[in-house]
Amino acid sequence: MILFKKDWDKYPTATVHIRTKNTSFLEFAKKLKLMGRKNYLFPLALINPLLIDVDPHDENLSRETKAMILEEVKINPWYFFREVARVPAKASSNPRYFEANRGNIALIWNYFNHITTLLIQPRQTGKSLTSYLLHTGLLSFWSKNSTITLLTKDDTLRTSSIEQIKDCMAALPNYLRLRTKRDSNNSFSIEIGLRNNKLVTAVGQSSEKAAYNVLRGLTTPTRHVDEFGYVRNIHITLSPYLAAGSAANDEAEESGNPYGTILTTTPAYRNSKEGEFAYNKYSEGLKWSEEFYDLKDRKELEEVLDKNSRSGIMVLEFNHRQLGKTDDWLRRKIKDAQSEGEDAEADYLLIWPLGSGATPIDKKLIKKLNSSAMDPLFTDVLSKGFVINWYKEEKYVNEVLRNQAMIVGLDPSEGFGKDEMGLVIRDIRTGEVLGAGAYNNFNINEFSIFIFDFLTKFKKAVMIVERKSTGSSLMDNVSVMLENIGEDPFKRFFNWVVQEYDINISRYEEVAFAKQKQGLYNRFRKHFGYATAGSGKATREKIYGENVIASLKFTGSVARDKAIIRQISDLKIKNGRLDHDNNKHDDVAIAWLLGYWFLTNVKNSEYYGISPNSILSRVTENDPNIEKTLKEDSKEIEMRGIRNKISELFEELEATRDEIKTVYIVNKIRALSKRIGDDMRTSMNSEAMIREVLNNKLKEAV
Repeated sequence: MILFKKDWDKYPTATVHIRTKNTSFLEFAKKLKLMGRKNYLFPLALINPLLIDVDPHDENLSRETKAMILEEVKINPWYFFREVARVPAKASSNPRYFEANRGNIALIWNYFNHITTLLIQPRQTGKSLTSYLLHTGLLSFWSKNSTITLLTKDDTLRTSSIEQIKDCMAALPNYLRLRTKRDSNNSFSIEIGLRNNKLVTAVGQSSEKAAYNVLRGLTTPTRHVDEFGYVRNIHITLSPYLAAGSAANDEAEESGNPYGTILTTTPAYRNSKEGEFAYNKYSEGLKWSEEFYDLKDRKELEEVLDKNSRSGIMVLEFNHRQLGKTDDWLRRKIKDAQSEGEDAEADYLLIWPLGSGATPIDKKLIKKLNSSAMDPLFTDVLSKGFVINWYKEEKYVNEVLRNQAMIVGLDPSEGFGKDEMGLVIRDIRTGEVLGAGAYNNFNINEFSIFIFDFLTKFKKAVMIVERKSTGSSLMDNVSVMLENIGEDPFKRFFNWVVQEYDINISRYEEVAFAKQKQGLYNRFRKHFGYATAGSGKATREKIYGENVIASLKFTGSVARDKAIIRQISDLKIKNGRLDHDNNKHDDVAIAWLLGYWFLTNVKNSEYYGISPNSILSRVTENDPNIEKTLKEDSKEIEMRGIRNKISELFEELEATRDEIKTVYIVNKIRALSKRIGDDMRTSMNSEAMIREVLNNKLKEAV
């Protein structure tokens, strides 16, 4: 099967089927080309050019032509989906072509690359249809002596799925319908005796013991969980279910049979165990990009997935526009379904409802954060297979950002699969997220090379690294590499030598005015990074304190990255402060917040090549309400200062025994109280406190 560009060399007779009647495949190939993909012709692959103008559904085909079609279908699934498969008619008597779009082509491509895939699409966009046609092809043509398992949320969906797969088989040309009367015919399985293939179904179980044993004994190479987030006790079922298929994967690899795991769902309520489990798998996966079509081969694809995801799952998430549907179509579907509130948001807008586990952060700030979400405009696969999702066009990244000051927050991890290394790139002027990435399963030397390559490509990028875990080793490695090419690590990494230039002047001057920079890093390495100790100048409390709310107020509308949005939205009150739950991750959230801390706390920014006048200089462009927020915050700071001054004056009033000074202080308190505003309660409290203090003084005098 042709998946990567180099695969064309395996089939000397292969051609591009530009005369296909299924124009959706032509349009899709054009779309890939417009995206800049070099490997854009694979869905149009035709191995046997004699079939160029042949209609597989023509009732007058010769036996020889039918044999050629059958052979083409067996070795070329793209031909099956493009030319042979038909979508069973529901409202008419005429089946229609299978329509190529970004979602279904990516699902098919990933399955045949044996990549575990989670597909999320709005309802009524054919989310499950592709899988039903895939099962049709597997049972009839591509597998032999094999079992497919389909796990669904309930009996209704199971029965419906079986019927739809049977309808897909019935829509094939007569000579390709391999089911016979001897094959079983029921509502929970499908057999193709001629190929010794079987599809077995199951439903989620309410009993934990039963859930653990669902499909556990079947060594099946193809596994499909439909409505993944709604299958009862899926958090118990999934692991043993997939583990049982591991041996089948090895057998399928040896025999040349297809294998893989498909998860399909609409977003589920996160206050259910099943919904939260599905949401975590979704969060830990690698977001799909058409850039992956241009990778060299499956090995390189697996390497990218391994390094850029915690779960090993490729997440295909497509909204209605990305699937070629209009906003009018969406509004009509929501209206027809009589859907509203969180149900409509989940089913049609792909929002995972929080349910009762809502964040304590102001809903307006969370709404602002969510409204900023967007898909990457450019996914860059860099050295060693590390990916950066950019929220600017490729040309802008390569031509503008290469010479633009940026702050890069980095939350390090061990890279062993438990935690991720979170990286977030921000615009110095607006705080806007320009790019982001989360990395997993790597060694620190590989990651150091990636960061070094990044810093040498983006000459004005400055990194702030949390000094924990592998953060110190990373800065050690990269700084040595920078010194070796004549670069100053003190200019590329946030450090306290530069930050405290006015506190430890001699230390700063030793670094700033040194003629020979080589070896300086090693002397001052302990001063590099944001070392989150339990207390002191750099703490987690300072990152998760007012920094969160301020970052949301002024840069939440340009957060862009969905992982940042998820992790900030997941924050809860823990030990009296905002923090993430033990079972949640905050890697990119911390990287995002580190960037904001730098922008609002950096001193001596000129040393890093950043003009102090440029820092957050255009933040008011992010949101029309920010100007108002700035004024309100300024007013609040002023009021806080007045209240503090009033408290100090009351202390003086209680301590003084001078009558003239007493009158002066009382008048001062009353004048300041008036400036607080129209809060009568505050004014009355001030008067009450004045009377109490004066009464106490009278009692003391008597």
